[in-house]
Amino acid sequence: AIDSVTEQLYPHWELCIADDASPDEEVRRVLKLYSEKDARIKIVYREKSGHISAATNSALELCTGPWVAFMDHDDVIPKHALYML
Repeated sequence: AIDSVTEQLYPHWELCIADDASPDEEVRRVLKLYSEKDARIKIVYREKSGHISAATNSALELCTGPWVAFMDHDDVIPKHALYML
C-alpha cells in the first residue's frame, strides 16, 4: 500500500498512517523507515487499539490537504490514481 502511494505520478500527496497499537516491532521499524525516507509520509502511533474507526480518525488528524482518500494496509492503487482524481 505504501509503495503504491509513493509511486504515484501526481506528486502532491501526503500519506497519513495510524499504527493502531501494533505489538509487532517490525511494523514500527518499517513505518519509521518510510517516514524518514519521504516527508510526505506521516505516522501516528496509537497507544491503545481503537480499531478501524479510531485509527482512521487518528490518521485524519494528521492530514493537511483539502481532499482525503482512504486505504487499508493491503490496498494497492495504480500509479495514475491520484493524478486522475
